[in-house]
Amino acid sequence: MEDIHLSRNDSTLFQKYCEKTIGKLTDECIAEFGATADEEARIKLLYDKALQIPIAISPNNGKDIETAQQEKVKGNSYFAKKDYTNALKCYNNGIVKCPQDTVPSRELLSILISNRSATYFELKEYKRVFNDIDYLTEIGSYPTHLQYKIWLRKAKCYDALQNERLSSEAYNEAVLSLKHSKLGEKDIEAKIKEIECSREKKKSPPRTKLEIVPDLGSEIFVGGKEYIAAHPKISFEQNSDFGRFATAVEDIETGTVIVEENAHSAVVDAQHVLTNCQYCCVSVDQPVACPSCGYVVFCCANCQRLASKSFHKSECSIQEFVFTSGASKKEELVHYTCMAIYLLRLLKFGKYFPFEPQDNVLKDEELYIGGLILRHLQFLQFNAHEISELKNSSNPDLVKGFQANYKNTTIGAGLYPTLALFNHSCDPSIVRYNVKNKIVVRTIKPVKAGDIIYENYGPLYMSMPVEKRQEALKKNYWFECLCTPCVELWPMFDEMNEYELRIPCHTEKCPFVFTVHHDDEPFMTCDYCHGVTTIFPHLKGLMALDDILPVAEALYSSNQIEKAMKKFISGLEILYKHTKPPHPEIIKIQQRIRTCMIHLGNKGCDYKTDL
Repeated sequence: MEDIHLSRNDSTLFQKYCEKTIGKLTDECIAEFGATADEEARIKLLYDKALQIPIAISPNNGKDIETAQQEKVKGNSYFAKKDYTNALKCYNNGIVKCPQDTVPSRELLSILISNRSATYFELKEYKRVFNDIDYLTEIGSYPTHLQYKIWLRKAKCYDALQNERLSSEAYNEAVLSLKHSKLGEKDIEAKIKEIECSREKKKSPPRTKLEIVPDLGSEIFVGGKEYIAAHPKISFEQNSDFGRFATAVEDIETGTVIVEENAHSAVVDAQHVLTNCQYCCVSVDQPVACPSCGYVVFCCANCQRLASKSFHKSECSIQEFVFTSGASKKEELVHYTCMAIYLLRLLKFGKYFPFEPQDNVLKDEELYIGGLILRHLQFLQFNAHEISELKNSSNPDLVKGFQANYKNTTIGAGLYPTLALFNHSCDPSIVRYNVKNKIVVRTIKPVKAGDIIYENYGPLYMSMPVEKRQEALKKNYWFECLCTPCVELWPMFDEMNEYELRIPCHTEKCPFVFTVHHDDEPFMTCDYCHGVTTIFPHLKGLMALDDILPVAEALYSSNQIEKAMKKFISGLEILYKHTKPPHPEIIKIQQRIRTCMIHLGNKGCDYKTDL
């Protein structure tokens, strides 16, 4: 029997697993499958067939002490040359690869972490030095005879931060630790003199005391009573035409945070598992390693502990194979069932269940979990949202008339139950971005009471022809889009005339919109209600943009993102008051606002804002 061996980036072999399982199905079995009524019945029917394809689990789970040792040697060589960037890369690789199941391996890990902290000290990144010293304490295997080095480094960090009390305490500990060192008597005396010399070299405190202060953000979101992740001005309705959808109970201004939701579940994709925290998804350049596998990283010891107490406890030994499941790549129910069985078998190998599992026996508890997996696989296609972060782009894109020096890169996916209730429009009401794996949703236009609040599933009217939008939505989400841009055949951005305005009729509740050109008469009679509308108030109102937009652009160019966003929002509110979309100026300002908003979210560790 041929085993299925999966490498971390090879989803084609998982496809072979599905194909081999399906190849064992008889016509009678397929007919019986078609008559099944629920997920558990489907799992039970195909389980024996899928079981005939063995799965081989890797024994070392991505850990390798020889690789870790080699990375330490290379890192030390770079450190000696003051090539701190490459030294950090080597130490990071060694930390992730280093096993933690023996005393020598844990000691090697501690030395790697200590060397990394020394590198950060040379770079004057004192917070990171403290992070690594805390990490060393967590591991608890740093050689006793070297402890004085850690205390001395800690003392010098406190000196740099002008914290005299803590630096003095650390210097004292460094002196006390010397008695455990392997230094000779003369060397110890020299080291004590060095410590005392460091005490004397303290610089006079600057006017502003340096401190390590976390960025807690300026906004506090308060949700509603029924939907705690949604703004109180939002309600959710349901009917036979639109299913479930979000509406505004009251007027909502542009830029308002209307959803702030932690992920029900979230995962980092296979391309980012060694650059982003497996628990919170934030970009990581100072990784904390999993003690048992070399396939994931964490941003801090707390995230590592939380993951190990929850999902990673079961996934750790099978993590390599979870990456290859390709859950979003298959559509047929038979494929989904094979995938669910494959993942169920991995959970059994990973000791998820509170009893000793047997691969050839399917207990009721396992069948229930298999059914849940199958159910979730089916709605992932329609309800999962990407988790993203900003990265610098060497090939700037043109986004709706503007050059973008960044890419909003997908690094994983999450399930957000409240956001999943929003319907699609090719002219969305919102922008969404991530803070770690939490999703934040803000309005990108003014929303009136009673309006449906739309999100976007990918196609946008300003950049994709209506035929392609309809085709993409039918293929991926199985519905025909009836949003306003699709029904009214709005032009794309490049097809718009910036000198053409759409002016609403002055009669209250009249839906008619005039299309006005520069040489039209100033008074117009509505074809719908026969009321008369003049363009003068609208033209006068729009003149305020001449004062607002240059200031907004200046703030934007100087990377004053939040101030620029407020100015652009005030300009957009004026446009929506005096005109109706589509119009290129609306799109340009919305793009600026969107850029400002997503810059409030996740960024890669090396991302540099250059607007």
